Amino acid sequence: MAMIEKGFQFHNIVEFKMIGPDLWNLVKNSVMKLEAQFHPHLQQDEAEYSSTFTNPESISVGVFVETELLGYITGGPLEYYDSLKGVKDDPNFGLKNTVYIESVIVDEPYRNRGYGKELRRLFKNEATKKGYTYVTAHEIQGLPGRIGLIELPNWYDTGKMYMYYQQKLK
Repeated sequence: MAMIEKGFQFHNIVEFKMIGPDLWNLVKNSVMKLEAQFHPHLQQDEAEYSSTFTNPESISVGVFVETELLGYITGGPLEYYDSLKGVKDDPNFGLKNTVYIESVIVDEPYRNRGYGKELRRLFKNEATKKGYTYVTAHEIQGLPGRIGLIELPNWYDTGKMYMYYQQKLK
């Protein structure tokens, strides 16, 4: 299994690893279990995730305790997500300098321990290594450090205000 930072462990309990085609078959059931925690209108099917996790241009990072997946972040080139609201309106669309975060989740019992923050940090580091300048995503409005480009009220009938945001990578 590929490590992001050689020997890096968080609190000596969990380990953060890249998830690529070689690990997809081992984690897909766990990914789909985590996916069930999303609002039903935001859930994706196994085929959609398989196309992301097995794509060499994608970035996927997982947080594990031994072989148990506690959470993940995944995404890829912005241009792969052109069917989503706001993506084609992004000023960087077509420039191939932006990575889109497709999904990020930490299992409910493991939230508020910093794992999601670390997943984002590692995702951004990998994106920077791959030459990306920006990261974008659709997230609930009001998260700090992000420039909102488009407001999306009642995103996919969730009853919540989402924002298509952009953040410059360092």
